[in-house]
Amino acid sequence: MTQAKRNKPLSGSFVFAGLAYGVLLFFLVLIWFLPERAQVIAHFRAYMLPAIFFGATGSIVYREGEGSAEKAGKCMMAMAYLSCGAFFGLFIYTFLTGR
Repeated sequence: MTQAKRNKPLSGSFVFAGLAYGVLLFFLVLIWFLPERAQVIAHFRAYMLPAIFFGATGSIVYREGEGSAEKAGKCMMAMAYLSCGAFFGLFIYTFLTGR
């Protein structure tokens, strides 16, 4: 017997809130810990790694898990959206301060 997969979509407000909180986190806290602009541009892809890791892992755990595993997957996806928002804030900052 085959088991039908459940479709568990996330709400749009969850996604947009995560991205907005990430941008806010960047401009309130993370901006103080930035290295010089040349290092940011040289290692630009490394700043996206947390979003990729938490997003991929969280998506699998959220989709396949039940109970507390589902909650852990959703938490990991929230961290992914937060990281993605912070990365977007970094992009805005480097774009606005570029010469």
